[in-house]
Amino acid sequence: MLIAETIKGTVINVVGLTRTALETLQRTETFRCPQCKAPVQLKIGTVITPHFAHKVASSCRELFTEGESEEHLRGKTQLYEWLKTRVNHVWLEPTIKNFSQRPDILVLHNNHYYALEFQCSAIKTALLEKRNAGYAKANITPIWIFNTPKFAYYQGVVQQRLRKMYQYTLPHTIFYSPTTKKFTYATFLYRLYHNQFLMRLAQVSLDRQVFPLYQPKPLRKTQAEAYSRSYTSGYKRFLHNCIRYPRGNSAKRLRRCTNGLYLSFSELNRSFPVFLPHTLGADVVWQTELALYCKEQKIWIEEVEPAHFLTTFSYIVSDDNCKAIRYYCENIKGISAYTLTELFAISHLQWENKTDN
Repeated sequence: MLIAETIKGTVINVVGLTRTALETLQRTETFRCPQCKAPVQLKIGTVITPHFAHKVASSCRELFTEGESEEHLRGKTQLYEWLKTRVNHVWLEPTIKNFSQRPDILVLHNNHYYALEFQCSAIKTALLEKRNAGYAKANITPIWIFNTPKFAYYQGVVQQRLRKMYQYTLPHTIFYSPTTKKFTYATFLYRLYHNQFLMRLAQVSLDRQVFPLYQPKPLRKTQAEAYSRSYTSGYKRFLHNCIRYPRGNSAKRLRRCTNGLYLSFSELNRSFPVFLPHTLGADVVWQTELALYCKEQKIWIEEVEPAHFLTTFSYIVSDDNCKAIRYYCENIKGISAYTLTELFAISHLQWENKTDN
């Protein structure tokens, strides 16, 4: 941690202090954790960023970061110093009254609070949900920024496997590298199948970043064409794997559908991307299952009740999944006339608007 308090209650922030000042503090003061009031020590090394650490194991570990990496300390420091030049009210590692969570950085902007969390280590989505629920209860908007993984040091349209913690922040994910001092935005995240996503990577240097953070622009024509090519090749590869590995879950699902619809795999020559967040997996599977569902229920596609379909075919019944199903069922006749490039060129906001209308 970068913040501690003295026995007298004076708050000490090590960011920006000279080594001489830090050594004086280390020699003359006794520190405690602002959260749990347990003793902490000031560590001043030649490699690791100066910071405070609990002297003994503490329950505070459940409330705030302990054993922070150098990447985390540097990144948090850089983001804090950057925000001080962009907004009037910013706090580093604040202790919030009647609130057990301590965000890395708290920002007050346009009468609203934002919590910035710079996440360098793996975190379970259940814990992300718990922390976000706490922020929502306190009327604080969380902004998760992940340490930049190797694949995100590039720019352009790529296909990449995404860890679940990255998927949690859809429709786009923000990365930051303390080494390069650059943000990388993974935008227009589109699930091909399983954890494989298409995405556009774009970088913004720290000195050009603004707050609130950058909002992605629509795909350019060349980028939409790249999405179309990647989607087509991914679709063909997915079907090939279903034929090659017939015992896989997706292969079994498709085989049930093709048997029920009297089709062969070769006749599944197209599926339609629905650019809304969902956990349905490969389009060709759930869209073919919708066709079978309509046949078995003896209804038109426009009459599908999303939650019932999801339950029938053992999908997670969530707002995002229902929304994606509803959009597809209501608009399949219209989107069938679009090319893949045209579909990918539609911005996420347009998809949202189309669904809400």
